[in-house]
Amino acid sequence: MKVKKIISLAGAVLLSAFMSVTAFALDYEADVSDAIPSNNWGQSVKIYTPYANTPEDTSGNFDPMLLTADSEVWVEYELSEIPKRFDQSPVELIWQTWEVNGKLPADVIRGWNQIQPYEYDETHAKFRYKDIVSGYGTDDFRSVFCICIGDRLGGHNSPTVTVTSLKFTNIQGSEDETEAEETTGETTAETLTETTTEAVTTGETTTVAQITTTAAQPAETTVTTVAETPKNGNIEASFMTAVVICIVAFLAVIVIVLLIVFKKNSGLK
Repeated sequence: MKVKKIISLAGAVLLSAFMSVTAFALDYEADVSDAIPSNNWGQSVKIYTPYANTPEDTSGNFDPMLLTADSEVWVEYELSEIPKRFDQSPVELIWQTWEVNGKLPADVIRGWNQIQPYEYDETHAKFRYKDIVSGYGTDDFRSVFCICIGDRLGGHNSPTVTVTSLKFTNIQGSEDETEAEETTGETTAETLTETTTEAVTTGETTTVAQITTTAAQPAETTVTTVAETPKNGNIEASFMTAVVICIVAFLAVIVIVLLIVFKKNSGLK
């Protein structure tokens, strides 16, 4: 078997691994194209959730119930000028609700819940899931009506903050989406196993185009399914999954090489 064939088989296995891993590690990039410069304790970004009782339809917006214990909220922003004193975060995350039928939802501490980041500098801030739950009073986010990014730099003459990126990391897909992706990953893996075995034992020619076609078809289904979650942003694979993918690809190459050696030693044609 030629080196080119080995690389193509390894690439097919890599694609299968990528599809399986990303089913469990998704990031959601919110649309912040309407962000405004904010100061004097204002808000640069407001995102209404599907649970908000507002006149406009928010049913397709980001659902905070998709957050997991490993989730974080990452915010990037631009400052009109760097404050002379930089001893606090320029931004805060706000989990907002309001009274329904004259009272706040059960377990909610207050209507306006300000969460501080565990990490920040002049360009970005990061918020942890556990701090959000602690600040809000419950992990039942079905009562969260609006998610805001507000400024914390002071009064009217303070520098402005403009949000340029808002990402929710390590979110879960819906139950149907997860099942669909798991099925897709298993089917692809089985197909690749059959293709690899046939190529090694019979010596038949397997081209790069054939392997790519076999692996790529389920990937289209996965992307279409995942994209059906929130519609006002983008879902993408978590960067951390790249490490797992590289390990799987490396192991795949080792297995293929061992199969080739076994073939030669056994005298198969």
